[in-house]
Amino acid sequence: MKKLLCIFISIILCFSFGMTAFAEEDDTAPSDTQSASQPRLMVESYTLSKPDLKPNESATLEIKLKNHSLKKNINNIAITLSDEANEISTIGVNSGYIDKIIPNSTYTYTATIRATKTASEGVHKLAVSLEYEDDDYAQYTSTSQISINVTKKKKASTTKKAAKKKTTQNASRPQLIVTSYSLDGKYVSPSKSANLSVILKNESKDKSIKNLKLTISEEKNDIKFKRETFFVDEIKPKGIYTLNIELTAAKTAEIGEHKLVLASTYEDKYFTSFESSDNVLINVKQKTALDYDGIILPKKLTQDDTATMEVNLMNTGKSAIRNAKISFDIDGLETGGVLFIGMIKAGESKTGSANFQVSSSKLGDVKGTATLSYEDDFGKSYSESISLSSTIIKKKAVKSDSDMDKKKSKFSLWWLFLLIGLAIGGGVGAIIPISINQSKKRKEDDLRL
Repeated sequence: MKKLLCIFISIILCFSFGMTAFAEEDDTAPSDTQSASQPRLMVESYTLSKPDLKPNESATLEIKLKNHSLKKNINNIAITLSDEANEISTIGVNSGYIDKIIPNSTYTYTATIRATKTASEGVHKLAVSLEYEDDDYAQYTSTSQISINVTKKKKASTTKKAAKKKTTQNASRPQLIVTSYSLDGKYVSPSKSANLSVILKNESKDKSIKNLKLTISEEKNDIKFKRETFFVDEIKPKGIYTLNIELTAAKTAEIGEHKLVLASTYEDKYFTSFESSDNVLINVKQKTALDYDGIILPKKLTQDDTATMEVNLMNTGKSAIRNAKISFDIDGLETGGVLFIGMIKAGESKTGSANFQVSSSKLGDVKGTATLSYEDDFGKSYSESISLSSTIIKKKAVKSDSDMDKKKSKFSLWWLFLLIGLAIGGGVGAIIPISINQSKKRKEDDLRL
């Protein structure tokens, strides 16, 4: 019986001093049943490079994380280590970043921890806090605990002195720069989103960039970003990383060039923190729209006459209209050239007139087109074809001067004959009464005698 008891105690002692242990999760961890809508990130196990820590001693801690989701990625993972008693701390910063863990996969996070000089002996609970997102940018948190054993440090031997190995630390700075960038479609507008691709490079020859945090912003808030913060686990020396940013312009955004600021914070292998920023320039384009009035011909045109068209162009968009002009191609009508209107500011209108000479040899229905063309602020050309139609009628004949003179001469002789007739008739009418009176007087004179 005593032998069995000794064997049992030996097995327990062997397991208690093993280098690998499983994490203890708190009550807020997800249940064992996998949720279809929520990805589940857990601490699977952890390994310490030493069986225990002594005060003022450091060791490498490896934490194995697993994405238990069968379909969803876990993205932008922030991992933070903390000790409630503040007797165990990480060397450098106490947090790290992981870009992505694909479904049903694991990732090993490595950190260097140290026990303080005054660390108490016994088991310490080190909290592992996880913040992460799924593919739909929904945010989640979870917390687990791992056990770290601290033992008393043995006194140094007075007869032997430990030789201290001198090490030289590389103090160079890993420099992160933007080497190039490109925007889909060359500009961004409120009507649709665009992808901004930024190429980042680690210029260092021998230092990796770790725990990289990238933040994109724009001072005037004219640019809207689907995501503003991105995390990158590591960019190796002379390595390149491509950052893709989805963005749109606000409806009230100013037209033209806008400056974006890409800020970055990162660490080297000694956990030294660095900061840098770069500027990215993009163009904003607003709606371009032009309306018109008066581009129409009269229903009837007379041969060899001159017709005038009064045109009104109205800028109904938010972008300036440049080099607005109208050209005509109409059978039977000749124009003096192109009607040039020029620049029209947003919300304003301009007018112009075009004169047409109607052909003297064309009759009947005629058809043609007016082509309205213009440009926006970025030099992009637009054009619209407008159908025109009319009817040319024959010009009325004009009588010659000889015909008019003949008519006038005939008119004058007619009046002359009329006047002569009136004069003769008046004379005859006057003579007859006088003759009658004289005849009566003669008869009276004869009777008296």
